[in-house]
Amino acid sequence: MNVYYYDPDTFIFTGAEETYADPLEPHKYVKPEHATFTAVPTVPSGKQARFVSASDSWVLEDAVIPSASAAPTTTAFEDMTYQERLNYYGLGDLQAHIGTLSTVAVASTVQSQIEDLYDLLGQVKNDVNALNITKGIYGANHTLDDVDTRLTTLEGS
Repeated sequence: MNVYYYDPDTFIFTGAEETYADPLEPHKYVKPEHATFTAVPTVPSGKQARFVSASDSWVLEDAVIPSASAAPTTTAFEDMTYQERLNYYGLGDLQAHIGTLSTVAVASTVQSQIEDLYDLLGQVKNDVNALNITKGIYGANHTLDDVDTRLTTLEGS
């Protein structure tokens, strides 16, 4: 599927490229900022296509030839500011969106919850080991500590 870009100020067609499926919703495609899925009509010489967002369509109009002094400058990606890079990828509103979130995790609270979870898992492991040794399921030499050691080794810690 293609997306068709337009200038955010003038809505003049600036280019097209193939898009990709949304990883969260594979039946939908990603539409970058200042782009549409509506195909641009064939643009004859001396004309330009302008996007009309209200009707999700393109109109052809006489091309305006910019003066030489109004030629846009292109900034190399490595010279772009952080905000320019976000805009380049269509993520310009990301910071504003994060700022509107009403719930943001506090690091100390999350760390405390993780420690509580580790404590609970330790208690469960001890209870299961005690049960297994008592019942003789693993025997005295084979407890969940052995399983834990193997899992820790697999995790690389």
